[in-house]
Amino acid sequence: MERLNECRKAKLEADRKAKQIVELQEMGTPSSEINKLWQMLLQERTRWLKQFMEIDRIFGKMSDANGMLVLRYRYIWGKMWSEVQQRLGYERAHINRIHKRALKEFEQIAEKGTK
Repeated sequence: MERLNECRKAKLEADRKAKQIVELQEMGTPSSEINKLWQMLLQERTRWLKQFMEIDRIFGKMSDANGMLVLRYRYIWGKMWSEVQQRLGYERAHINRIHKRALKEFEQIAEKGTK
């Protein structure tokens, strides 16, 4: 689950930086300051993309499509639980059960890949 959480954090941080850049541009902030943020954003996006590619490889081996979608929405795209629930059309308790099973399968596949 650690690698999923790291991917989620990288996505949310990159999104935060992108929003910050837009706000600073609208305020007329000097381009040198914005360029620094662009570089930081590029680093965050690169970090997220590397994590995404590793995780997506594992997703491709999962047998439960709903479980993969729950993990993808939550950890890759950074969605809130309410958004995951809305997108899949399931009650929260069912999303929790799917999530638990999916995490177990994800970790088993990831563990096999590192041996």
